[in-house]
Amino acid sequence: MTGVQTCALPIWPQEFLDNLVSEVPDIKINSHTKLKWICEEHGIYEQEIGSHLLGRRCPKCGISNRIRGMRDSKRDTNKFPQWFIDDLDGSPDKEAVLNGTLKSHDKAQFYCPQHGFYSQLITSHLRGHGCRKCHFDSVGFKNQSVRRDKNPFPQWFIDDLDGSPDKEAVLNGTLKMQDVAKFICEVHGIYEQKLYAHLAGHSCPKCSIQNRAESLSNTARNKNPFPQWFIDDLDGSPDKEAVLNGTLKSHDKAQFYCPQHGFYSQLITNHLNQGQSCPSCIEIKYSSKREEFVAEFLVENGIKVVRNDRNILSDKGGYELDLYLPTYKVAFEFNGYLFHCAGSKTKYGYGGKSKYYHKLKTELCLQKGIKLYHIWEDCSDELCLSIVKAKLGLCERIYARKCEVKILSKEEEKEFFENNHVDGFTKSLKCYALVNNGIVVCALSLRNNFSNQMEIARFASKINVEVVGGYSRLLKQVKGLLKSENIKELVTYCNRDLSPDPNNNFYSNSGFEFVKECSLIMNYYSVDYVEVNNKSYKPYQLISRFNLRKQVLIEELGSRYKEGMSELECAELLGFRPVYNSGNFKYKFIYESNI
Repeated sequence: MTGVQTCALPIWPQEFLDNLVSEVPDIKINSHTKLKWICEEHGIYEQEIGSHLLGRRCPKCGISNRIRGMRDSKRDTNKFPQWFIDDLDGSPDKEAVLNGTLKSHDKAQFYCPQHGFYSQLITSHLRGHGCRKCHFDSVGFKNQSVRRDKNPFPQWFIDDLDGSPDKEAVLNGTLKMQDVAKFICEVHGIYEQKLYAHLAGHSCPKCSIQNRAESLSNTARNKNPFPQWFIDDLDGSPDKEAVLNGTLKSHDKAQFYCPQHGFYSQLITNHLNQGQSCPSCIEIKYSSKREEFVAEFLVENGIKVVRNDRNILSDKGGYELDLYLPTYKVAFEFNGYLFHCAGSKTKYGYGGKSKYYHKLKTELCLQKGIKLYHIWEDCSDELCLSIVKAKLGLCERIYARKCEVKILSKEEEKEFFENNHVDGFTKSLKCYALVNNGIVVCALSLRNNFSNQMEIARFASKINVEVVGGYSRLLKQVKGLLKSENIKELVTYCNRDLSPDPNNNFYSNSGFEFVKECSLIMNYYSVDYVEVNNKSYKPYQLISRFNLRKQVLIEELGSRYKEGMSELECAELLGFRPVYNSGNFKYKFIYESNI
């Protein structure tokens, strides 16, 4: 067979056996059998016997020698031109380029007599590329010369230079295309711009921003039209066309129509986002049963109450306060979910509050020195009245020093918080309580949160009871626990609905440090019978956001889901509305130095 050699040991030449690593088997082998040799430079390599007998050795050495030979051959037979070598004069890379250390696709430093050293690929320089700055100058000068001789500046360009101190320098070519000149805008006055940019159609930057904003506004109107109820309120209004086409912006006033009281003027944003409507209709006082019940209690106890007050915040948007107690500088809001949900209005015209409606209202009251408390409809009447009494100091007082400390069982803990905390019971690691005459009057529970921090999960006093020093005494028990566990920090979160001032509540007064204002607490509210993920929801039911995650909503929507829809849009399509509270604060307690 051609190219095949069979032989038996020992007939190998000495050069074959040199550096041989493999043991040659004592059987007949052919020239295609692979054995291993060692290279002093690259280590062990594998090769066919026939190839090695023909004089081939280490493959890596072969490649290196071949490249070196080609490069040396090129240097000898095709030396760099003299102009190329001249451009390397003074360059730190000259020796490396000429001896081949730097290859053709490496960058080297070349010298320009006018602009100094510049970096460029060796192959690009050999093809005739030179100093980039010289190139730009020559091209710019050439283009300007052609323009001056054959294609003068257009008249509109010259008009924009009227009154400019740079006009003469631009027209006679002293200023080049890359230079900046002063132009005149009839609206905004003098502005600076590069000549080539102005010739390309750029103009006054302030005019451009204004035009772009108007364009975006018109695009938004076309893609996201106003809701139908908003358009209905504009029926017969002289401002309807101006509102819908974007001539009137969100912070302009427009005329809206009320079937009962006729036309009234209102900011577009207030009508659209804040849910405000006819002021005359609002003057017809509406009160919930709970509001009536609490107001009656306060009056019976000799407390002055102003109901449905719209004067306190008249200069801040005309917000209404359900109950305002001027003596205490305190106000209460009784929020029904249907009326205070966000998103678009329901089919009955309720809701439509903005995301930050309750937060803004709380902050506006604080600016007036008023603490505004929000009590929601799922709070029981008994607990609601207890909260009002607690904020006014009307609860029965018990002193913590007269109470015993007890660790509650899970059953006791659940029963206490379900009856005495607005958010009910939540899982915890341990719950400390104060007991008076065998009755739990105050409790505090602990848990590890998602960040693996020790957190106060719940704190509450018994309905209609104020435990003086209760929080401090329970906190002392917690400190002892954390010290024994060698935990350095304790955190807690505070619902702003019942603690509106972050710098004046029992956390800040107990040595806690304010960390930050967190995102608003959000839940969903059902306005129809809905089934999601095989679970049915009745109308007017509050639902945890966790149960209506976006992926769950997408699966329920099926083909109705369109790419790019947000979680809120998916939820609204299924008949849910978001409900936002007034805020959420985070506090921390570094207790190590205090124990």
